[in-house]
Amino acid sequence: MPFYWLALIGIPILQLPIFFLAERAGQTDVGLYNAGQRLVAPIQMIIYTGITALYPVLSKLAVNDKKLFMHKIKQMLLAFIMIGTFGALAVTLMRHELVTVMFGSSYTFTANVISFQCWYMVLQSVYALTGTILSATNNQKILAKLAFCNTILSVPII
Repeated sequence: MPFYWLALIGIPILQLPIFFLAERAGQTDVGLYNAGQRLVAPIQMIIYTGITALYPVLSKLAVNDKKLFMHKIKQMLLAFIMIGTFGALAVTLMRHELVTVMFGSSYTFTANVISFQCWYMVLQSVYALTGTILSATNNQKILAKLAFCNTILSVPII
């Protein structure tokens, strides 16, 4: 049941930006969103695939060796935060050049959107890692409550 609740709560976060774009956006706005997604989507896929690959190892460690499990969690959180922050900071500092090289000078107005999407991806990757950790420790109810809080906070921002 907690995973079903998690799926229901996750729908608004994933679908609301698309609904807002469909209702209120013109071609320029869709281009803003799409340009950022072209940069962020492959990185998100790598992150989420990596987190999924870690799940069996984390589940085994949670049962067999709690001390090593906690050590690995600290290392992973630190790595995600550090790599994500430095990556998003690099994109933010070089966003205009990055957009010009990747999409051409006619897309320079998308630079700030791409920067925002990179920072949002850092937060989402830490959130996804937290969810994987909670699942590995069999705390699905806490995960469902965390997802509910995430939805309550994210929907007004979106």
